[in-house]
Amino acid sequence: MPTIRDAVLKGPLNETERRVFEVLTNHPDHIFSTSVEDLAELAAWCIYPSSHEPPEVAKTPGETLSINDRISIWNEQENKEEAHCTLRTISIALASLAKTNRIWSGKLHFGEDSGEEPKPAGRTYYGEKQAHLRLADVLEDLNGESRAIGWFTTIKSGENSEETNEETNREADPVEEVLASFPPKIVALFRWLTRPGKDLWFARVPEEGHGYILQDAQTDPTSQPMPQPGLIGNLTLYEILPYGRIRSPVIELGSQLVGLGRAVVHVGPGYRNARWGATFFGVTGTVAQSIDTWLDDRGISLESTERLLGQLNLLGQTPAPPFCDFTTVGINAEALKVQLDTAATLGTISYGRRDQGAAFVVNDEESYQQLVLAPAFEKVVVELLS
Repeated sequence: MPTIRDAVLKGPLNETERRVFEVLTNHPDHIFSTSVEDLAELAAWCIYPSSHEPPEVAKTPGETLSINDRISIWNEQENKEEAHCTLRTISIALASLAKTNRIWSGKLHFGEDSGEEPKPAGRTYYGEKQAHLRLADVLEDLNGESRAIGWFTTIKSGENSEETNEETNREADPVEEVLASFPPKIVALFRWLTRPGKDLWFARVPEEGHGYILQDAQTDPTSQPMPQPGLIGNLTLYEILPYGRIRSPVIELGSQLVGLGRAVVHVGPGYRNARWGATFFGVTGTVAQSIDTWLDDRGISLESTERLLGQLNLLGQTPAPPFCDFTTVGINAEALKVQLDTAATLGTISYGRRDQGAAFVVNDEESYQQLVLAPAFEKVVVELLS
């Protein structure tokens, strides 16, 4: 439970930061760099933060992880369980926790400290708040000739070698503070929506339930949070926007910018004579540029979301495309079969030939929607909310 001072100075933690903080607190003898391998292990541990060892990362043979990927683990039932966010989001959470002095961050330097300048560059690591004390004990216990790391330095809270004093001391931008309170890809989606107009850039957000997406299951338990059968195969980011879990944070982001006086809003027909309504948020070019800079500084894009959406569209085609078509959206034949394993085992689908024709044939449309299409759509939603 934070003190009043901590709450004021540091602010709240988002879901990813809470999970990362719990892992580091529960396992103080472990530290993590921002290498893909370390981030993957930390992401796996975030699924079950109290487990004694990090769960095994489930990888398809030959698969190479990237910073924009989301890992899966083998759970106790020997089924795959996907992490709730990408490795990039884990990396951002580590930096944020260190910046607010909730965890330790420092550089581990190879070789020995000769006292000469410049000193060799080190790799940045993150750990529990007292990790530097454990590091000092380990270095003291180990013989200097038998260790790769010679010494370490602690990075002070707020210190960053790439920042200038002006950047470090400048007053926080209220727009950036609003952006930081939302999932990064929701910010990217909001920016993607904005189109230049006569005086302002406008983002048009359709009313909930418009178009291809059914009502949110939380609103209507009898409905499925899925594109309607027969309309899958041509969904775009705009066409999934009316889905409640995606639309709500986009509307909230726009509303908070309005509250800052950095945006205007009006509600009306989606376009002239349209029978459906939309909410329109207008921002100046300066605000649009501020959002671009915020996204660029953090390396946030919708590329991985669009890749998952492309997979969903291919899975929804009738007949299914050949295996080779799936490689264009980043999933090879082996990985696709893993994704379709349950449906194949239950006879919902039958595989076709690898070298030609449809990759599979759907034997039971209703079962296929629940076993394959619904999880594929959920992946798109979770990716946007991570």
